[in-house]
Amino acid sequence: MPHLQHAVTTLGTMLEHQAASMPDKPALYFRDETVTFAELNLRANKYANVFRSMGIGPGDRVCIFSPNRLEFLYAYYALLKVGAMMISLSVMLKADEAEYIIADAGARMLVTTEYLYPVIEPIRDKLQTVEHILYMDDDPPEGTTALGPLVEKASDKFSPPQIEPDAVACIIYTSGTTGRPKGAMLTHANFLHNLESAKLLLKTTPDDVALIPGLPLFHLLAQICILMAIYAGVPTVLMEFFMPQLVLENIAKFKANTFSGVPTMFALLLNEPEVDNYDLTSLRICFCSSAPLSLSLLKRFEGRTGAIITEGYGLTEATALVTSNPVEGTRKPGSVGVPVRCELRVVDEHDNDVPVGKVGEIVIRGKNVMKGYYNKHAETAEAMRNGWLHTGDMGKFDSDGYLYVVDRKKDMIITGGYNIYPAEIENILYKHDKVAMATVIGIPDEIKGEIAKAYIVLKEGQNATEREIIDFCRDRIAKYKAPRAVEFRDTLPTTPTGKILKRALREEVLKAEQMP
Repeated sequence: MPHLQHAVTTLGTMLEHQAASMPDKPALYFRDETVTFAELNLRANKYANVFRSMGIGPGDRVCIFSPNRLEFLYAYYALLKVGAMMISLSVMLKADEAEYIIADAGARMLVTTEYLYPVIEPIRDKLQTVEHILYMDDDPPEGTTALGPLVEKASDKFSPPQIEPDAVACIIYTSGTTGRPKGAMLTHANFLHNLESAKLLLKTTPDDVALIPGLPLFHLLAQICILMAIYAGVPTVLMEFFMPQLVLENIAKFKANTFSGVPTMFALLLNEPEVDNYDLTSLRICFCSSAPLSLSLLKRFEGRTGAIITEGYGLTEATALVTSNPVEGTRKPGSVGVPVRCELRVVDEHDNDVPVGKVGEIVIRGKNVMKGYYNKHAETAEAMRNGWLHTGDMGKFDSDGYLYVVDRKKDMIITGGYNIYPAEIENILYKHDKVAMATVIGIPDEIKGEIAKAYIVLKEGQNATEREIIDFCRDRIAKYKAPRAVEFRDTLPTTPTGKILKRALREEVLKAEQMP
């Protein structure tokens, strides 16, 4: 390994290290392109020089508003190199939502694409802090600058500024399930800590190939996957969108070993009509997060591929990874495992530890915990009480120290004085042979305050009645916990990562309540 001038203390020096160590090794496969570690580093250098020429430096905020493509990653790494704070905007945002985040961050520059510029155009004049809009495609609209020609002219040598490990690398805006989105400030040290955690957890070796099956790059989970692959020196197969057949093709073609996804993805892969035509035996380990994975789905997927699925728990404010079932040792399906290089407690409303088996709020302390919310001092103080990050998630420990996430504190339903956790009902619903997707929310009730209502998508060709579903639940959990209402849908609203959007369903209920 060649001598390196700088220790790996930031995400930028991490890429430089790998580019020097394994210059010709593939870092990325995207569409028909292969990008080596050296090429990725040199391309990021060119982008960094362009950004620097526009006055962007340490501490500046820059937004990337782009679907999955290589230019996103070049810009991403370039911002890490210049010491700016990168803000990735969800491609699902509407104009008003994008305006709020750009203004809240005080972004000086915006990097976007032909596909997403129509979202920006109507708010262009309202973006008071934005000095430059860089356009990744040809024919830039008036008021924007074409990025491509600037990059081609730029030098591929870059002299990075001094960046401290505790400097903010990214501001990741939460999804806003409890109100306006807040920007979690994640430092270079936060990321490097969790990249080492992920490498140890997944037992990654240089011979592995990672697959990102269409997880959007604006999402922290996808960013952690890419960064972890760079950190471990393994190639990544990056996909634009989640397309089950193409995922299967890529696993077989690239002999992918690791795969990170959400439960919906695992289900859709197994339901793909031609799944048996593909060799999936290269898969070694899959990481599942964002929502509970049913035991039957886990067993089916592992039986089909021979891979291990390990379930974990994380959140933006803790750099995505908090707990996981161990790859070696006891796995407890249904639990999210044990803490990964951080401290975890389950507490009551007075921040006292609750007994084993009792539900309380999950709180976290460790090197993975964010610096705070950007420009939100009161919210930061509320979340980071007594040195512990209060997650708003409800959970319980078993006697072996394995964590079970019960639900979001915000999602808890109080019916006639009893606490109901929707995730408990959802786990029951997924055991029904006819149920493909299910979620539960609380809806207003004059007598009980709230009651549980289930929204269900049935498997193709199946029929069921409301009474059938309610009785199925009542046979398996306490009567007061079972849903009192069931609505069948063709689809359910989801985030780009496949997580069911309960907020959208609550908004429907609220609008219906307000109608005359």
